[in-house]
Amino acid sequence: MFRKLILLAFVLAVIAAFSSVASALPLIQVPVDRSGGASGNRDHIGQYDGERDPLQTQPGGWTNGNYCFSDRDYTWTNTPPEIDGAEQ
Repeated sequence: MFRKLILLAFVLAVIAAFSSVASALPLIQVPVDRSGGASGNRDHIGQYDGERDPLQTQPGGWTNGNYCFSDRDYTWTNTPPEIDGAEQ
């Protein structure tokens, strides 16, 4: 019985360690490369091709009226309070 308790404590400690490390890391750690992406012309980005880098997130982050993507004309509407103002 004592061995099972030690094993359970060890497993819980490992899970806790991994979850704290994963939550501290940024979502995207390296620059995004759009190599071979779509081409076109949009109002907010202008002329672009498959090699142009994505635009930075607009001030205010994910909030109503800001663009969802740097190469499309979709904007955030009815942004949930949990992500309102978050950075991409």
